[in-house]
Amino acid sequence: MSKNFQSPNIFWWILIPGAFITLFLLGYYPGIIPLDKLGASGRSLSQSVSQYRTGLIVGLWATILAHLFEAMLARNICQKHKFDQQSTLLWTIQTFIIAGNKPEEQNAPSVNLSDDEWKKKLTDEEYRILRKKDTEYPGTGKYDKHFEPGTYECAGCGQNLYDSSSKFDSHCGWPAFSSSLAGSVKRHKDEDGYRIEILCRACDGHLGHVFEGEGIRDSNGKIIEERHCVNSASLKFSKKN
Repeated sequence: MSKNFQSPNIFWWILIPGAFITLFLLGYYPGIIPLDKLGASGRSLSQSVSQYRTGLIVGLWATILAHLFEAMLARNICQKHKFDQQSTLLWTIQTFIIAGNKPEEQNAPSVNLSDDEWKKKLTDEEYRILRKKDTEYPGTGKYDKHFEPGTYECAGCGQNLYDSSSKFDSHCGWPAFSSSLAGSVKRHKDEDGYRIEILCRACDGHLGHVFEGEGIRDSNGKIIEERHCVNSASLKFSKKN
């Protein structure tokens, strides 16, 4: 799947195109759908179609134009936030078919740098992990066994991501958090189709992966619902004053 593309339930791919096709047939070829054979209600509907056929055609083309406008708006949003070409194409096509389902401004990264700019801004390790989605070796990160009170920020853009109160020792070799700060992290299904990748919402920097239902318990015996497994190189720590 493309980096920035998310598709809705397939139900909408069937329902909305089906409605378009039905309106087109009723407007231009009303006789092709045997409404008269559906009993009294069918005959009544057939009469209504004949009576309001012009309105159906006008409504059809008005809807198509509205969907086209939404598609162009989706394309502009994608280009504004530098989505990859495949994602832009998929969003444009999907939004034309399913108007209203377009990338949301608040879900797009607010920090957009070119690849060369990221290389200059980040260390080699930070660039390799944040921008190229690599992973540091377990047990090597500086925040794996770090439990000082404070806030963990994105090493790429400074976005606040995790409070130290949510950090726990999962013995996995990477910093682990039970939750992120509200609105700071977004999720995508990984390319392997199984894991869920977590990214900084502000710059789309790769943080790690989130795992659910592992049955891990904290020091008080409470079950932890999910584990954010994060690379230390993706983080910067600010000590609590």
